[in-house]
Amino acid sequence: TPTETVRCHQMPGSMPVISIIIDDLGSDNPRHEQVIRLPGAIACSFLPMNHATVRLARLAHSYNKEILLHLPMESLAKNPLGPGGLSLDMTEQEFIWALQKDLESVPHVRGINNHMGSLLTQHPGHMVWLMEEIKRNGELFFIDSRTTHASVAMTVALEEGVPSLQRDIFLDHNKDLESIREQFMKTIARAKKLGT
Repeated sequence: TPTETVRCHQMPGSMPVISIIIDDLGSDNPRHEQVIRLPGAIACSFLPMNHATVRLARLAHSYNKEILLHLPMESLAKNPLGPGGLSLDMTEQEFIWALQKDLESVPHVRGINNHMGSLLTQHPGHMVWLMEEIKRNGELFFIDSRTTHASVAMTVALEEGVPSLQRDIFLDHNKDLESIREQFMKTIARAKKLGT
């Protein structure tokens, strides 16, 4: 299950803070329930319209986990989007309708992070549509998973007044245990240096 860390704002004089998001959740894989039962304040990000998303998001909420919509967005590699995906060829009406359905499919959602999106997050117009709809849905936030350095998602979010952060480090991009350990150490070092 992909895992990422994001930078948050830290209060002066407080301990370093690390936020961890575990995404790609929503299937009947037993590991998804194990993730939800992990101790601590780990955010759980669910793909929309997956057959186990509703049950698992409710379970995660019962464990006081923060719930995110892991929103599928078109990639440069043209990877399959799966249900609820947003693509560059959608009209604004199609885009907003799909986003609304995605949000409705994840109970207790508090924020959104992008699944893939190396193509879509480079397009300011589509990101404006996204952020305007996020604002219309109340107190949601957006996390840019930064699947491309060319992403404008966080910039547009901040311009539109949507609370937003971006991913700093992918913890398990490489599934090798030693590599994951190295990424955790890098995360800790960064948090100590920058505060978050």
